[in-house]
Amino acid sequence: MKVSDKNGVFDFTANMIEIKKYNASARKLIERAISGVFEEIEQPESKVLRTMKSLVVHEYVHFLDLTTTLWGMEYIARKNLLAKAIAGDGEIHTRKDVSLINVSELHAHEQLVRTSGVGLLKTTLMNHEVVIDERFGPIIFIYYNVEEEIIQSVPLSMMAVLEANAYACEILSRIYDAERLVDPVARAIALQEAEDDFEGVLDDPGQSVYTVLISLAKLHFPLLDTKQ
Repeated sequence: MKVSDKNGVFDFTANMIEIKKYNASARKLIERAISGVFEEIEQPESKVLRTMKSLVVHEYVHFLDLTTTLWGMEYIARKNLLAKAIAGDGEIHTRKDVSLINVSELHAHEQLVRTSGVGLLKTTLMNHEVVIDERFGPIIFIYYNVEEEIIQSVPLSMMAVLEANAYACEILSRIYDAERLVDPVARAIALQEAEDDFEGVLDDPGQSVYTVLISLAKLHFPLLDTKQ
């Protein structure tokens, strides 16, 4: 399972969610998935419905983080001040620079991540270092290590925080829906599918923006299960 922006994306500038994984023919299924009516009996399309719903949950959490957190309100306020300056033909240089502080926090990860391509579940140690980057300023880098070798270097960016929250909610959505299944065999299979997808994403070096904080928690709290 991939949670990349090929599946869905939230536009922090336009405040819009775009679901890319499915086309217009899937509209009725998506509406059913997010209707609030829980599937208690496993149907042929139930797995698809759970996946659809979790994808929408992921992107909706981004919307909530943008509109209900201090960081999000700051982002919106600075964006609106810049838009007003542009619309009013005002002095935009300072407002642009201030707005770009928040924008850069969303793009630091893609610019700074370094990977060797080794699966991240092989990690035996994670540590960190503060680095002064010329473009982004002070950055905390998280290092994934196999013994003494660094296999992944990931900036602890604001995007990493936002994606960790969204991906956690995505997986929890699938777990909660699976737990509602009446048949114990179907419930066990659905839970295992969610677990397998979760492990696959944690192992994928290309998706560390979603998982770096979750990987830290998993490494330091090995007794907790996925839901916890």
